[in-house]
Order: sequence, then C-alpha cells, then structure tokens
Amino acid sequence: MANKVVATEAAVFAAADGLKAQGVEPTYEGIVDVLGGGSNSTIKPHLINWKQMTAGPSRPVPESVEARARVLVEAIWGIAFKEAQAEFDRAKQLTDAAVERSRQALLTSTGLSEQHEQRCNDLVRALEAAQMDCLEARAKLRQVDELKLELAQARECAEKHRQECESLNREVATARGENNALRDQGKQLLAQVTSMAPRSRATSGRSSKSSS
Repeated sequence: MANKVVATEAAVFAAADGLKAQGVEPTYEGIVDVLGGGSNSTIKPHLINWKQMTAGPSRPVPESVEARARVLVEAIWGIAFKEAQAEFDRAKQLTDAAVERSRQALLTSTGLSEQHEQRCNDLVRALEAAQMDCLEARAKLRQVDELKLELAQARECAEKHRQECESLNREVATARGENNALRDQGKQLLAQVTSMAPRSRATSGRSSKSSS
C-alpha cells in the first residue's frame, strides 16, 4: 500500500527531476532507491512518460513541483538517515557488547595467566627446595660413607690391637710360666744349698781335728 502511494506519477517525476538536477540519469533502480520501494510495472510507465515529457525543449519546473520534490527528497533522506542512524546504533550496541565480552575474556585470561604464573613460580621454588634437599642428602651420604670408612678403619685397628693384646697375653703367660719355673728352680737350689751347709761344717770340723 505504501509503495502504491510513493510510486505515483508525481512522486516518480519528482524523484526523476531530483536525480537529473544532481546530474544523474534517472533509472528504475535510481527511482527505487530514492522512493525506497516500488515495482517495475508501477514506476516504469511514469518514468517513460517523464522521459517523453523531458525529451523536448527544457521547460521550467513548476515551483510547486520543485517544492514537493525537495520535501520528498528531504523526507526520503530523513528516513534513510534515521534508518542508518538506527542501524549504526544497533551496530554500536553489538560492537560495545563484543568489546565488553572481549574485555571480560581478557580479564579472565589475565587472571588465569597470573594464576598460572604464580603456580609456575611455586613449582620453581618447590623444585629449588627439592634440589637443595638432594644436595644436602648427597652431602650426608658422603658423610655416611666417610663414617663407614672410618668405622672400618677403627675396626681394623681394634682387631690389630686385639691380636697384639692376645700376643702380649701369651708372652706374659709364657714369661709367668718361665718365672714360676725359675722360682721353683731357685727354691730347689736354695733347699739343696741349705741341706749341704751342715755337711760342709761337719766335714770342716773333722778336717780340723785330724790336723791337730
């Protein structure tokens, strides 16, 4: 219904005059763009009539037609501007929403990145602590090995001392045995000397009597 009203002869003529005034050859597509609609069967006859009427010597456009054409063009451009503004607003809203989603995603990503970085730092510190523990454990193992070596040396030394003590004990026992044997021999000799002393005195006395 709106297309029938817009695509009247006067509207088509006004649109064609407006296009021609702008230096543009009026065409069906141009008329449709200016009017914002219309069918070929409605616009084409009016456009043909306009071309036939304007084919002859140029005639001045009536002021009423020119004024109506200006109003129509201004109305059409106003509608187009409003639609363009509305489309721009919708696009801006969509863009703002997309920007907000991107900003939220960036914040989330930044938070996750910071968490991952913190986690990595914690793992690095844990790894460094584990490495220090390993170094300390290795140092203690070296100390244990050194203590084992010292213990083995001490055992070896103790075994040598034990063997030396056993050898000394055997020598002491031998010396004690020899000492006891010598003591017994001394006692025997002392007993023999003691038993021989009276005999010696008696023999000496007899010898003295014989001499006298």
